[in-house]
Amino acid sequence: MENIFNKYVTDQNIIGIGTGKTIQSFISTIKTNTERVFTPSSLQSFFLLKANRFRTQELQATETIDIYFDSADYFDRENNLIKGRGGALLNEKLLMSMSGCNVILVDDNKFKNSFDGLFVPIEVIRNSLAHVKHALSRHDIDFSVREYPGKIGPVITEHGNLIIDVEYSPSFLKSCRDIVGVVEHGLFLDEEFHVTIERI
Repeated sequence: MENIFNKYVTDQNIIGIGTGKTIQSFISTIKTNTERVFTPSSLQSFFLLKANRFRTQELQATETIDIYFDSADYFDRENNLIKGRGGALLNEKLLMSMSGCNVILVDDNKFKNSFDGLFVPIEVIRNSLAHVKHALSRHDIDFSVREYPGKIGPVITEHGNLIIDVEYSPSFLKSCRDIVGVVEHGLFLDEEFHVTIERI
């Protein structure tokens, strides 16, 4: 993966970094350089960058970034993505909107001809959970509140919110933020974020 990093990055870049197992491996291949500044999407990536002695800058202090590296849960032939399994989808979408170049690292088993039948995470504030579930039931789509495997209780996002996994429906996802309490969804469209896919 180091060759992918070197392909896109110069010493002066402000670099956004996503989260997840692929990104953990990616960070471990990067050589330390004191001129580079990294803005991570999650605490997990923040601690890993610090452990590897990289300079970091918190997201709330970052106006723009030059390039963003992340992985995806799924991607299609048009470079659309489903993301958010790690619970950092709001930060990831924010960083991608701030970046001049979004590089997504994926292997072939993440490719889907269609997202039909898959589930997409939506992030909701805690106090809205019952309200959002009621609204979802009226849309007649399948959904479930995401829980930690082997633990009691829901997954908590980087912002202290909850995740509901909803059946893929482009029309619903386009309008879901109209439901009070829905913060963001995990469908990332190439037409909005101009994704570059790098297969690993």
